[in-house]
Amino acid sequence: LTGGGQSMTDILEGDVRTFQLLKNPFFVLKVDPSTSLDRITEAVEDALADAEISESVIAEAREALINPRQRTNAELSYLFDSPPTQVARLVAALKASPNALLKEAERAAPLSRSNILTELASSSPASSDILFSILDAQARTAPADIFTKIQSVRRQAGVVSPSLEAVKEALETLHEQHVKALLGGLKSAKAAAAPLRDCTRRILAQPDEDRLHALDRLLRSYSQFASSELGELEEHIAASVEDLKSRPATKDDIKTLSNYLQKWINLARPIIESEASKGRDEPRSRQLYFTIRTLCLDRANQHEDFISALAISEAASKAFESLPRASEQLAEDDEVLRDRITERRIVPLKDFVDRVAKWTRAADLQAGGFGPSAKGEARDLW
Repeated sequence: LTGGGQSMTDILEGDVRTFQLLKNPFFVLKVDPSTSLDRITEAVEDALADAEISESVIAEAREALINPRQRTNAELSYLFDSPPTQVARLVAALKASPNALLKEAERAAPLSRSNILTELASSSPASSDILFSILDAQARTAPADIFTKIQSVRRQAGVVSPSLEAVKEALETLHEQHVKALLGGLKSAKAAAAPLRDCTRRILAQPDEDRLHALDRLLRSYSQFASSELGELEEHIAASVEDLKSRPATKDDIKTLSNYLQKWINLARPIIESEASKGRDEPRSRQLYFTIRTLCLDRANQHEDFISALAISEAASKAFESLPRASEQLAEDDEVLRDRITERRIVPLKDFVDRVAKWTRAADLQAGGFGPSAKGEARDLW
């Protein structure tokens, strides 16, 4: 949205996105779903005479409305379940301001609400509230109700009706377009992660089967959307791990590794928490966890570097706290590593005591006591 200065021609001839409400054929030809085929022919002639829109766009719009199969997609991506007066209000609000649109959209029927809010989200980053409202609208859109309305308006228009199954498939396709469009509006995984996390937590707090289905659809697309940024962080993490296989980790090394891990987890958190709600570890984060834990085990078992191993394990515990199995295993590792560190501090004393005969210590203690002036083995023990 660029405000009130954008004309319909600019919108129709402008950028190509996965979902563009105002490029819908009904808007292009300025008709509604109940318009007869004869009137659509007249609308095409009017549009050509006005010459505000290219002939190719007009031809595509005409084909979409007279072809029963294509028409289903046009109907569903329109404000189909809203009366004409509300359609006009929604479009006016869309061209006015986001705040006006949000207020009007909350009163709209589910399909219209998801379409109009997706149009908003595709052109400016969506908040968690808008994401939730879109997913809620998708969840509340009943295919059977939409199918019944399609049958009714097509009788008026003189067009053959689709099957209920075709409507269900078209709705699923539309909702896929919605999530791709709103993710495009968010620009990057870094920008998308926080609103998606908050939206995910809100849905998981009061789980509803239809909302969960809508959330899964969004998170599947987000997983692909974020893959490149996650991969770049994984490369940094892998380089740090490879470097620390051959030497102890300094505080700066641990800080660097921890920062990369935290950035990775922040991007993946919506997916991780969704999977955790199902009692599962998200596969990609699980693999990353194995990489870090293997480094800890290598430092401890192969190099007896328990201090570095513990520092890495503590960083991993903080990063992977959302992984149920990983957090339990890391807690056990931490306990073992702390025991080994304590043990290593005690071993020299134990070895010394085991090596020195009791009578030798007694004689030395009698000669010089036990302190700075102690003699012989007693001095060494001091």
